[in-house]
Amino acid sequence: MAPPRTVRIARRDGSATTPGERTASAFVANTAGSARAGRLLLLFMAALGVIYLAFAGLTIANPLPGVRDNLYAWGAFTLVALLLALWGWSITLARAPVGARKARDGLVVRERGGSVRRFEARALDELHVVQRYPNGLLAPAPTALVELRTPEGGKRTYLVGDGFFEDIRSTPAP
Repeated sequence: MAPPRTVRIARRDGSATTPGERTASAFVANTAGSARAGRLLLLFMAALGVIYLAFAGLTIANPLPGVRDNLYAWGAFTLVALLLALWGWSITLARAPVGARKARDGLVVRERGGSVRRFEARALDELHVVQRYPNGLLAPAPTALVELRTPEGGKRTYLVGDGFFEDIRSTPAP
């Protein structure tokens, strides 16, 4: 029987790592920020669902004709609920990146939906914490809402574990 050989796993950026190997450019998952964002979204969707069902029940139970028989009103009501659900996703889960890694030229953040956003190295130095949240029912660990400056001069706001970007900043560049 042949001795086991090391398996190299290719990554998108062309580099390869051995399973279990931790390099400076290794992807760091945003578990605390994602957990908080997911739980907030669930609470928001549950409240939105209760409100939708309450209004629908009151409308159906109303003996007077009007909205109950109007399909356009029901369609508009449902569209508003769907737009509110999309807005809820955009301010909760969409702000929590999947993770990040340090690159030679700065920082790479993988956002929800699979897009990758690159930041210059100075973005980590100019990091601004907008709000800190303690651990509790909504998150297993403390989290923070942080702003990073984009290369174009704008800002991106992310919900991450407290100290997430500081830990990435302290790792050596690849």
